[in-house]
Amino acid sequence: MRCLLVSLLALAASLSAADSPDLARLRARMAEKRPVTWLFTGDSITHGALHTKGWRCFTEIFAERVRFEMNRRSDIVINTGISGDTTAGIIAALDWRLSRFQPDVTFIMFGMNDSVIGPDLATYEANLRKLVAEARKNSGIPVLMRVNPCIPGSAQEKRHAKLEAYMDAVAKIATDEKLILVDHWADWRKNPKSIAPMMNDEVHPNGRGHQEMAIRILQAVGLSDPRSFTGRLSAPTQSK
Repeated sequence: MRCLLVSLLALAASLSAADSPDLARLRARMAEKRPVTWLFTGDSITHGALHTKGWRCFTEIFAERVRFEMNRRSDIVINTGISGDTTAGIIAALDWRLSRFQPDVTFIMFGMNDSVIGPDLATYEANLRKLVAEARKNSGIPVLMRVNPCIPGSAQEKRHAKLEAYMDAVAKIATDEKLILVDHWADWRKNPKSIAPMMNDEVHPNGRGHQEMAIRILQAVGLSDPRSFTGRLSAPTQSK
């Protein structure tokens, strides 16, 4: 029964994202002459340090796509993700990490730490809704992201036993508020054997994992191009 509920939540979230009026708003905003401010916030996965071993994290790949490949050179891409953080952490520092930048688009991804050290599920959901409301200010567009899963069968997967319920909450909020959803959680779980090669440890994506996440983010907001370097999972040594 729970598997059916999870599937329905994920399907509903993906449908609401595809139909989200925010996609049209995003296209309209990008058609304007003024530059766009993009902001990513989250925990260590968004922070993108250490586990990439010098490779670009998904926020940096996103910046490459938007600011160079799409020639939007005056756009600004900001990353306020902090290793070890939770929704409680950003709520306590909301002005410093989000509000003062007045972002046009805000990507929000929390849950890996929340599901282990708190806050509890109800508070987590309430915090996410506060973040969405803050991102909506000044005509901003919030984008929710569900985190990658832990390596199946690992000790960390057992430690993060509550993570699925937290990701269900993200899907519910995306459906309720008709938000764009980037669903790394569902995408990675389609092929469990492919998860480990994209991880540096049982929790954190490696460089390849970040490439995969960047591609999914760009697809979700309609900015991907599989012919571009940022749209591939390979890393060519010279331009072709």
